[in-house]
Amino acid sequence: RGWGRKIDAAGTGEIANTVDDYGTGYGDYVTNYDGGRFWIDGNHFGPPGSVSEFTGDITYYNVATRFNWLLGVLTSVESNVTLSGWFDTCECCFIEFAIANATRVWIEGEGAPPAQYPPFICDVDFTPGTTGELHDACCIMARVSCPNSTEETSWGAIKEMYR
Repeated sequence: RGWGRKIDAAGTGEIANTVDDYGTGYGDYVTNYDGGRFWIDGNHFGPPGSVSEFTGDITYYNVATRFNWLLGVLTSVESNVTLSGWFDTCECCFIEFAIANATRVWIEGEGAPPAQYPPFICDVDFTPGTTGELHDACCIMARVSCPNSTEETSWGAIKEMYR
């Protein structure tokens, strides 16, 4: 989960638009965000209850979105999301997270959300004035990198280990 992001000063930018006079084509947009925090449930890293939660600062957050139209009707919205950041509890650990091909299936203002989706885990309660979206996503990647510490040694000492 991520929260507290603000769209950067450049705002959302249109990077391509192929919509013709008949209203058919696509529009590509990119949005970068500043700030924010992330949260990961520790149960993703071990048996339930064995690992605590992980939080940290978001250092990069980007959403690239394609809107597809057919004869003036919006037919689909797909997004690719990229997030990176540093963990609070281990300042040397870094997360990279990406969602590819997230297809929007509902957004606030389009009536009731589909019944087969679980409720949001945040403040969105499906009443007017709240915000939220539901997506189907096929491809999610998360990578956590934590460099290992090293000890000072000499080339001679390393050679001695193998004699």
